[in-house]
Amino acid sequence: MYLLNSKDYQTVWQLAHHWTGQDSQASNPSDLSPEIKESIHRILIAIRNDLITARTKHRVILQDDNTIEFIQTCPEIRV
Repeated sequence: MYLLNSKDYQTVWQLAHHWTGQDSQASNPSDLSPEIKESIHRILIAIRNDLITARTKHRVILQDDNTIEFIQTCPEIRV
């Protein structure tokens, strides 16, 4: 199964929008609501603290604690 089409696998961007009830496709990255920013930060903190796992688009599980590099390589979650 292709991961991008699965409801089990979503990007940080998609999850943050889903949690706040907003449309991830219609959102403007330059004008994010405070709720979306907070959701993105919470997700990234959970990833950093190993509370949830994260994978890149290439299905590589993030092993290190380098959240900055993760944000830089995934432009859809830049805040």
